[in-house]
Amino acid sequence: MQRLDMASVVPEAYKAVMHLEKHVRSTVDGTVLELVKLRASILNGWAHSRSSHIVRQDVQACLPVRPGTRRTSTR
Repeated sequence: MQRLDMASVVPEAYKAVMHLEKHVRSTVDGTVLELVKLRASILNGWAHSRSSHIVRQDVQACLPVRPGTRRTSTR
């Protein structure tokens, strides 16, 4: 599947999204931002994106379980 080139299809919308991204990156704590992106990836079922969000040690420290593992019952 080929990716859609948003910048050429809808340049005004793309510029607006990039402006929003720049604003968020300058005002939101980096760890919080990465955790939000990780959660969005999980909710959207984008398992391949999860690993790109957990490279940072500070993000890994916030996770209750190691990424890619499941909690198991002790019963």
